[in-house]
Amino acid sequence: MLKKSGTFGLEMIRILTNQLNGKMEFDGSNGAHFKFEFKESNKKESK
Repeated sequence: MLKKSGTFGLEMIRILTNQLNGKMEFDGSNGAHFKFEFKESNKKESK
């Protein structure tokens, strides 16, 4: 997980990813690559 982004935009993405119980990974070895993982929700919408 990316701990400190240094920019406001990336910080907002990190916060939203945490709120959605997701994972965010960064690989800077050959350019900038981000990976996001979220679990599928089983909640049904009530009408």
